[in-house]
Amino acid sequence: MDEKTASDSPASPGDFPLQTHDSRPRRLAKAAAGYVLSVLRPDIARKLEAGSAPRNRIERLVLAGLVARYRSSGSMDRLMPQHSRYWEGESAVLFHAVTEARCRDEFHRVHGFVPDMLGRLTEATGLRSICEIGCGSGVVLAELGSALPQLHELIGLDLSAEQTAINRSRHRDPRFAFAHGDACQWIPRHARPGTIFMTYGGVFEYFAESAMRALLQDIASLAPAALMLIEPIALDHDLERDAHSRPYGDELSLSHNYPRLLAQSGFTLLERRECTDGGLRWLAMTATSAPPP
Repeated sequence: MDEKTASDSPASPGDFPLQTHDSRPRRLAKAAAGYVLSVLRPDIARKLEAGSAPRNRIERLVLAGLVARYRSSGSMDRLMPQHSRYWEGESAVLFHAVTEARCRDEFHRVHGFVPDMLGRLTEATGLRSICEIGCGSGVVLAELGSALPQLHELIGLDLSAEQTAINRSRHRDPRFAFAHGDACQWIPRHARPGTIFMTYGGVFEYFAESAMRALLQDIASLAPAALMLIEPIALDHDLERDAHSRPYGDELSLSHNYPRLLAQSGFTLLERRECTDGGLRWLAMTATSAPPP
């Protein structure tokens, strides 16, 4: 590749920051070179750990070295800011535009149980306000709003300011509101008790385990509050024995042990189910921060 900066050309929606399409020998060679460079240039390593995009060949090699080092040491949390940078930038807007129809199809084909599951949660808790963390284009929020007229407020929260502006112009239902922000900062500052917080399709997988714990504790403190998540996890993640989060898949996002994280954060599990589709394992859960009435 040439020495263009990341901003010189639009990103492909599939160019996730930690994903590589290299063969194993080439990946190992790049990791070895990147490890040496990261030792020689700790300033670059610190910048990449903070989420900056690699802008030339040297920085891409350093990132490859960091991925290999932190993956082997179980420290991939340190590179989660790379995922945040992707989802708050122009790549996210392009991704949502390209995949919106697929997302809607997957919602109905694979996760058609979600409206009923959410309906049972509203009945169990009496809560009628929902906040979707990482709402993307808002397509799932719109589907839920149509299926569940008892919801009187639907908030879509997203890292991308541009996507949030698009959502505000597209979704005219007065029950809908869209907010831009990092959930770990926005929820403690702006969220209200009496809210159901949800994620759909893979959002919490981009959160470091430490950030997940802090966010769940913030949500639990807003009692009465509830949580509904539909998240992918690694096919071989043993949720009974493997307590900690670990990287998985081509993107090197994190497979979290959600049942354990929720229990440790003070949630009471209401419903849990799993399904698989196309090699992906999905975990769906609802929980409340206080025993249901």
